Amino acid sequence: GLLAYAGDQVVGWCQAAPGGMIPALDDEPGATDEGVGNITCFVVAATWRRKGIARLLLQAACESLKRQGMKVAQAYPARQGVAPSEMHFGPLQLYTDAGFDVWRDSPDDPSLTVRKQL
Repeated sequence: GLLAYAGDQVVGWCQAAPGGMIPALDDEPGATDEGVGNITCFVVAATWRRKGIARLLLQAACESLKRQGMKVAQAYPARQGVAPSEMHFGPLQLYTDAGFDVWRDSPDDPSLTVRKQL
């Protein structure tokens, strides 16, 4: 995972790891494919939300995955219109603004799967 700091204070966190390192994703299509890194969760302190912290964390996560030899970043944003408590994967627009495209859209799944070439 990655941490965002403001001075000495942690203001955000993002979980990102190469495929196969997050067991909860073992059944997720594409998550364990060779060269795929997963971005799965964001937490930003309430007083720091809407200040670009998640965008910076997403950029850092992609850079970290690339340095680890990953060729693709995969993430799981919630569909539009879900409760804020279900937005811990990050909103779809966060990813599309960063160059991710929808890779998998199953109506049975509450999340989309998005990917970006690294």
